[in-house]
Amino acid sequence: MANVTKAFIGDNTALIDPYVVVSFFKQMGRTSTQKSTADPVWNEQIVFTEMFPPLCQRLKIQLWDEGSMNDVAIGTHYVDLRRISNDQDGDKGQES
Repeated sequence: MANVTKAFIGDNTALIDPYVVVSFFKQMGRTSTQKSTADPVWNEQIVFTEMFPPLCQRLKIQLWDEGSMNDVAIGTHYVDLRRISNDQDGDKGQES
C-alpha cells in the first residue's frame, strides 16, 4: 500500500494508527497496530490452519484505525481465492 491515508481518506494529512483484519469463513486474524503513520509496513503472516471450506471463495481484508474510544473501519477489500496461486514463478502445477 503506497500511502494508506491518501488511498482511503484523500489528501488529509492526519496520521492514523492502522491495523489489518483478515477474515476467512469463521476464522479471523489481525496484524499489530502501527502507531501514528500514513505508510504502515506489516512484515507479518496471518495463517489459517483449517482447510478451506469449498463454498467460501474469498478473503475479506479490512483496514482499521485504532482509536482511544472506538476503532474506525477505513476500507474493506475482498480477494477472490481463485486468483491466488500457491505456485511460484508461473508454475501452474502441471507436470512435464
